[in-house]
Amino acid sequence: MASFNLRIRTLVATVILILISSTSPVASVALERRQDMCNPQVENLTPHDCNVAFYNLGFSGENKMLRGPGAVNMNSGTCRVIVDCPGQTSVSAGRLLNNVGTPGGFVQLQNVCTSQGKAGQIFVEGGCQVRTERA
Repeated sequence: MASFNLRIRTLVATVILILISSTSPVASVALERRQDMCNPQVENLTPHDCNVAFYNLGFSGENKMLRGPGAVNMNSGTCRVIVDCPGQTSVSAGRLLNNVGTPGGFVQLQNVCTSQGKAGQIFVEGGCQVRTERA
């Protein structure tokens, strides 16, 4: 009887270990951050046009917040800037510009992609995407 209980315990422990180890890769995939990148197929964006579009997105209030029921976008010359956050857009200019002091934000997007005339996208804290494309 004692060896039967030991076998049952071993079997149950093995099944639990298999279940735990098989679900962890699924959880880690779901939490991966989307990638920042340039789009080499979309060219001839002018950094100045993207700056003008960004600063005319419609920031308001003391904290310079950008709000909208969905994605918010603005065109200027060759460039369209789109800000898209999960649910509805509600994000500060500081977070969008430089991701509150951490690497990222519109400034980095301009330095890495638009300065070469390319469109691109970058993600900031809170899951918001800042994207440039040809207007």
